[in-house]
Amino acid sequence: MLTRANIMEAIRFWEVARLPYNLLLALIVLIGAFATGERWEQWLAMAPTLLFLAVAANLAYCAAYPIDLAIQLAARSDARRLLRFGLWGVGAIFAALIAVAMLYGMFGFTAAADAFD
Repeated sequence: MLTRANIMEAIRFWEVARLPYNLLLALIVLIGAFATGERWEQWLAMAPTLLFLAVAANLAYCAAYPIDLAIQLAARSDARRLLRFGLWGVGAIFAALIAVAMLYGMFGFTAAADAFD
């Protein structure tokens, strides 16, 4: 049975873990900005799109809450911690892959690939 304590425990974990998640995605965008060699004016022109994608990524992050609550009902506390970190890791890697794919889509594969030559 879910209790208020279960919900508060989930909120505490996921809201603290949101910061590294957002930092990871911001780092990918910054690396993309330097790696593609695009001018900063082009990146600033993309700011509304990037802001929309950041909001979408944070909404997708919220998908972990119901999964976490299910984990709390099914797993013991020691297994719960491992499952939470595993879920966070899988979600962060998935979000990072989507971020890289979006950057390639926005600025083209050749611009990013040329930066590594």
